[in-house]
Amino acid sequence: MMGAWNEARRERRRRRKRFEEILGWIVAPPLLIGVWLAGTYLYTAFEEPIGQVIQAVQTILNKYH
Repeated sequence: MMGAWNEARRERRRRRKRFEEILGWIVAPPLLIGVWLAGTYLYTAFEEPIGQVIQAVQTILNKYH
């Protein structure tokens, strides 16, 4: 025979899981969009300088090789 405390505990667990699910649906999309935007920004910010560094290294290697 289960007591009322056990049923109350089960109900609290059910509510917590429901709250976490709703919170996940609210928090996850902006978080994923932010990560994607940060990645896009970093890629565009460092694409040109890295390309220039690679080109400079290739030039040096070709000149002295």
